[in-house]
Amino acid sequence: MTVAYETAGAAVIIFWVVFRIARWAVADRIAAALAAAVTVALLTVLADSAITLMIVAVLAPFGAMLPILAGANILAKFGRPVDRFSTVEILLALIFVTLFLAASIGALPFDPYRFGYDPLPAGAVALALCLWALWRGHVTLALAAVLGQVMWMTDTGSTNYFDHVSHMLLVPVLAITLLLRLVGMLRPARPAPDKA
Repeated sequence: MTVAYETAGAAVIIFWVVFRIARWAVADRIAAALAAAVTVALLTVLADSAITLMIVAVLAPFGAMLPILAGANILAKFGRPVDRFSTVEILLALIFVTLFLAASIGALPFDPYRFGYDPLPAGAVALALCLWALWRGHVTLALAAVLGQVMWMTDTGSTNYFDHVSHMLLVPVLAITLLLRLVGMLRPARPAPDKA
C-alpha cells in the first residue's frame, strides 16, 4: 500500500512540476500532455534511473497535503472550482511550515516533529486543520487532514502524522505563491477597453 501511494504521490508531484514549467511556453493542453509523458516515462521506463530514484529519495514521503494541493492547482488551471486561500493564510502557512521544519531538523530548541508519532497530538492537529477548513470553507485542506489521518492510522507512508500534512516543498511553493500574489496586488489595474 505504501509503495503504491508513494508512486501515486510522486506521479502527481512530477506531473504538477512539469505542467507548471511547460505552461510558460505552450498551451495548457500541450503542457498537460507533456507532463503526462514525462511522468509516465519517469515512473515506468526510467523507474530505476538516477533521476527517478533521486526524486523519490529526496521528496518521499509525499504525504497527503502536497499531492492534494498540487492536484487542486492543476484542476484550477483547467477551470475547475477549487479553494482560494487568502494572502494572510498563505503568509501564516509559510511562517508556520518554515518554523516547523526548522525546529524539526534541530535549528530551534523545540522539536515538534516527535509529537507526530503520538495519537493525541496528531489527532489534535488533524482536528484543528479540519475546524479551520470548515470555518474558511477549504475542502482541500479538510481532505488532506482527513486523508493524512487515515494514512497515518493505517501505516501508509510515514508513521509520523506531520509527514502527511507538511512537506519541505511547501516552503518554496508557498513563498512563490505569496510573491506572485503580492506582485499581482502591486500591479496597477488595467483600464477597461473603450466600447464603441
